[in-house]
Amino acid sequence: MNHQAPLFRLLPLLSLMAAALQPAAATDYLYTKAGSPYTIAANVIVGTGDLLTIQPGAELILNTGIGIQINGGKMTAIGTVENPIRIHGVWETSVGGEIVLNSPELCQLEYVHFNYYGGVRVEKTTPYPDHLIQHCVFQWRGVTINNARVRIFHCVFGKELSAGVNWTPSVSIGELCPQIWYCVFGGGGIAVVGSGEIDFEGRDFFRFNRVMSGVGASFHAAEGRFANLQTRNCNLAGCSPSVRYWATGRNYYYLYESWISNILLTDCDISSVEVVLDGTGPANLRDNVSFSNNWWGTTNTVVIADRITLPTTQPKNFSPIKTTSNFRQADVDGSDGGGKTTQADADLIKKYLVGMEALSPEQLTIADVDGSGTVDLRDVVIIESFLNGFLWKLP
Repeated sequence: MNHQAPLFRLLPLLSLMAAALQPAAATDYLYTKAGSPYTIAANVIVGTGDLLTIQPGAELILNTGIGIQINGGKMTAIGTVENPIRIHGVWETSVGGEIVLNSPELCQLEYVHFNYYGGVRVEKTTPYPDHLIQHCVFQWRGVTINNARVRIFHCVFGKELSAGVNWTPSVSIGELCPQIWYCVFGGGGIAVVGSGEIDFEGRDFFRFNRVMSGVGASFHAAEGRFANLQTRNCNLAGCSPSVRYWATGRNYYYLYESWISNILLTDCDISSVEVVLDGTGPANLRDNVSFSNNWWGTTNTVVIADRITLPTTQPKNFSPIKTTSNFRQADVDGSDGGGKTTQADADLIKKYLVGMEALSPEQLTIADVDGSGTVDLRDVVIIESFLNGFLWKLP
């Protein structure tokens, strides 16, 4: 007896099997200004082949615990100065609005304002895309980097943040080194926490930044070993401390010695440096430690030495020292000896512009911060933008 099914009966089954083998159709997510605001009540998952586009002026309100996850897909959120993109939770106490970049595809975020705990987390993927985050504003949650590569340029981080950028590096930095440049941090700057032996290779991952309060840069070898750390060209004068180097040893089941070696802190404006060695096991500061060509707000070497906290007999190498700030100042009224720009300087220019005060030729040169050859309202705007944390330095 022939038990073979007729071919016409197998055709529907074959069609279903063929459909199952076909790749899923790509999903495109589009958010526009015209359709805003969007209230997102469920996680948005952007998988492989999918594209998420957020246009200038769009506003996304994410419910508590809700986020956007780029899992293999691509995200393009590019606003403008006039029409920034806004991503935030429902209200001030709502924890929502995180974007997770977990994709080998390039993702770009430009002119995006994150409020009410909105932020970005970048995860490691292979290959390593150069994700770009620039001209963004982070209010209550910043950027978390988990052993990934990302470029963060010209961003502003709120004063509520103890660290605007949190980075957990791997044992081998290599191509996974991020770049955080030209940013302003109202609160703390960068916090690096890692375990294992990590060679930073002297890379400029944190450069041309201004941190206005809190801890400027913290490097914590938590049961780890950091080597070849370099911090350059940053304004950390308003911080306490400006830089913290922290090694935590371990003696639990086994003995693990933590250490930090080959430190270079140069061409920065700083207030103080702190080295912390703690834990249940040995922790040390090793090899070359150099704090050179920095402006400490003073040239008194006794005062400077007192601002360097070392729990070891390591020599305090801080020469040569700068006699003035590494960054241009607009001390028009001369009240701070050329070392600091204050609101009084902007107010003096305002009085000059309405004829209430006269400025000397030297003061006029200092007040012309944009270099236009004329002291005008634009100079006031630049100074006040700098004072309010919208510019990392004066031009």
